[in-house]
Amino acid sequence: MALCLFALSSCSKNPVEKEVDEFKKQLPMEVEEGLCITDVNYDSSTKELEYTYTVFQEIFDGVKQQPEIMKSLFLPIFKEGMSGNLEEYAKYISNVHLVFTCNGQKTTITLPFKEIVNAEQMSEEVEAEVEDADIYAVDSMGYEAEESHEGDFLAEFLSDFNGQCPMDLGNGNTFDNISLSGNYIVFNITCPDVNDAQCRDVANNMLANMLKQKSTKPLIEYLRNNDMGMKSSVLGNGTSYIAVKNPGTF
Repeated sequence: MALCLFALSSCSKNPVEKEVDEFKKQLPMEVEEGLCITDVNYDSSTKELEYTYTVFQEIFDGVKQQPEIMKSLFLPIFKEGMSGNLEEYAKYISNVHLVFTCNGQKTTITLPFKEIVNAEQMSEEVEAEVEDADIYAVDSMGYEAEESHEGDFLAEFLSDFNGQCPMDLGNGNTFDNISLSGNYIVFNITCPDVNDAQCRDVANNMLANMLKQKSTKPLIEYLRNNDMGMKSSVLGNGTSYIAVKNPGTF
């Protein structure tokens, strides 16, 4: 389950700043269905590390109503991600803030670094429960290819996904919709403040992330089985770029 959003690696000088700079280039990144990382920031003067997510309403409500449960979930995951370097990271991180946003709403969970260090590792039983819940979240949307009538799958997927659009990706960026163009599906994104180079990065990263995310696995399998490709179309500040994955290349 992709909840540890990036594993920090050891660097000779302030590893957190370097990892944040690299990670920003991959954003926005969908982690799971309804959970998208839109920003990450680090203040070296206060040692505060902050992730921002855009989430579906039901996820937002769950976080707001049961913050301690979410906190207990993230603590061991961050500890595992930093394992072997906890003493090093103690020099650079005081708190990790998880900011969840949805339709103009915002709620924050704070993970003090001392609590990350002292967190108990997630038991196999709890981890299995989390995985089962995550799988159910995908299944409940009706996207499992083996349980869908193939002819209806794509129409159903697009209808459900586009019903959530436009999605706020943070910083004025939006995921407008998914459209069809011949035997390609097209992810349409608007990033009004990005330049030409950034436009290319966003488009390429979007396709790379779609191939990695568990929530889009049924869609990717459908495209492969039906000899379809995918494109990511990004409209920037006076520029645009379309990244392409042709049929049979992914």
